[in-house]
Amino acid sequence: MLANKDSGPNEAYDNVRLSKNLDWGNAELGKSSESVADLEDTSTENTITIVEPWEDVGENHNHEKVRASVNVGCFAHAKEMQPRVVPLWSLRCGYPTLPAKELASALIKYPVVFEGGAPDVFDETTVKENCPRSFLWELIKRVLLQRHNSCVQIFICVSHQLVASTLVELVKDAINVLKDLPEIDANEIGEEIERVGKLIQVVKADRDAGGGDNVVANGFEEDEFATAKMTNNEVNGLVNLYAFDQENVLCHHPEGAEGRDELKNCMRAHDDYHKDHFGVVERMIKEYNEEGKGHPKIAMFHGVEVNCEAMVFVHWALEKIFKIREKIPTESWIQDLPVGLNITSCTHRVGNSDISAHVAGGLKKKSKFLNKTATSVASMRLDYQTKKNGMEVSLNSYTCQFHPELPSSLRDARKQQMPAFKAMSNEDGLCMLGAFLEEKL
Repeated sequence: MLANKDSGPNEAYDNVRLSKNLDWGNAELGKSSESVADLEDTSTENTITIVEPWEDVGENHNHEKVRASVNVGCFAHAKEMQPRVVPLWSLRCGYPTLPAKELASALIKYPVVFEGGAPDVFDETTVKENCPRSFLWELIKRVLLQRHNSCVQIFICVSHQLVASTLVELVKDAINVLKDLPEIDANEIGEEIERVGKLIQVVKADRDAGGGDNVVANGFEEDEFATAKMTNNEVNGLVNLYAFDQENVLCHHPEGAEGRDELKNCMRAHDDYHKDHFGVVERMIKEYNEEGKGHPKIAMFHGVEVNCEAMVFVHWALEKIFKIREKIPTESWIQDLPVGLNITSCTHRVGNSDISAHVAGGLKKKSKFLNKTATSVASMRLDYQTKKNGMEVSLNSYTCQFHPELPSSLRDARKQQMPAFKAMSNEDGLCMLGAFLEEKL
């Protein structure tokens, strides 16, 4: 996943990771691109673009603002790529200064990593005025719908959440298109997706109230359907990744609860798809288990999560749409939707009977909770099917709540040097990020 040289240290990478005053804009790391023209001017064959919706991804144990994009940039040099950053948080986004359409077209030409940040995706007032949620939704819609023409797309932290909410918006958009088509089958599918979307509830366990449940969203039209505040924030540091377990979600939807039957159908569709479609994250988790290495350990710190109920609904809706694809006009943007959404991992709460999460300084935290799952949707894979040169081609994009680019200390490369080239294979997160980037086309 990481080896791009047979032997010896990567000298160019060492020059970057060991440089003083490391940050975007200096010669070692890479350029800060602030316009579409900049992106066109700085493109090379090995370009990779990192997009920042916010100036940092949060504050670590040392009260440092963490600019995780610097780590992605350093890692790119180890992969013999030329990184650059687009700091949306500092730009006036939207037409005419930075139109989403032109920006998306420039971004998809090369591998792109969308980084994390502080906003609550479900609350548009927490997003910067110069880079509003409406702009981010449009940008990500355009990027997701051009996967057939793009290089690999990776979405981390808040961008993982933005993808989730954008997919829900795309499903709503698709409903309107399907209901207006002359095909009766398309009309019926649109009406069915709308009916089910209005019934699905998102439920969070209220551990502070003795294990009761709170309904945070009644249907896909409510703000917290795609993402919502976690009941308890994920521990800061390394967490273990586990295979996705959807049964843990269904336990919060008792028999007779509104939308439970519809949710079960969505979960069954996702489960059937999950069994037949395997990717980077699932393989890594399986290999660790088979080799007796435990679980991959990845850096995580967040207080908002993607809701499992919403994502299994999105997958079910995408499957329904895919089955009538031939009845949809070939020029329609619906043809470019993903054909499946696979939730690829979850994390568990730290308890006396569970593997403890490692935090900075080698400390461990232990606590008891009623529910073993901490983050139900720790990562996702979007699957696409398209035709190139007359042949069916499968493509993927990757999203993750965790930070594969960060160390256990959650310090960025400006404060803590990235590992030497030969030591990178010992870092689970970097191995996973490297595997994501292997799929350039």
